Amino acid sequence: MNSRTYAAVMTGLSFVGLAAILYLMSLKSNERSTVSIETTIPVLGNLSEFNLTDQNAETFGLSDLEGKFWLADFIFTSCPGICKDMSANMSEIRKTFRDEPRVNFVSISVDPETDTPEVLSQYSKKYDGGDRWHFLTGDSAAIQALATNDFKVGSGDDPLVHSPHFVLVDPEGRIRGYYNGTEPDEIDAIKADVRALLAESL
Repeated sequence: MNSRTYAAVMTGLSFVGLAAILYLMSLKSNERSTVSIETTIPVLGNLSEFNLTDQNAETFGLSDLEGKFWLADFIFTSCPGICKDMSANMSEIRKTFRDEPRVNFVSISVDPETDTPEVLSQYSKKYDGGDRWHFLTGDSAAIQALATNDFKVGSGDDPLVHSPHFVLVDPEGRIRGYYNGTEPDEIDAIKADVRALLAESL
């Protein structure tokens, strides 16, 4: 092999080596990117199956939300305190994602004896509830257990003393975030996290 041929071969090998290095660097970069998305919005818990009744007097449960991202809260329609603010903020978030069918909303009454499907239907209209915002009622003990044991926002003995938190749930029924539903900064955080999860799922 003469010197010219040797130089050509070495140059070719150098390019191949450089290409391999760049390829491996791109894999590492993608790996870091994936880890960043997953660890930014961690899994905080898992929900078990539940079945309640919605504002249309139809059975509605966790299986109906399969494949959806959804935001949940616990309210009651005669609430003299934070519920109005929570529902108004939920309505605002819903409007932000009105064109995104993968995002749903769930409000569960902690006063099911008062909040019949008819009452919840009227309450829904006040906040432009729409077809992807589900207002749920049912057995009082079951709802209290759901709030306390699954969503981890129950207040104990008095269900009417309820949490101000919104709970973000992914399509697999896993809790991905807790947010104060009365705080503007937290509402912005919800929107950002929902967008991140939607992007992650593409």
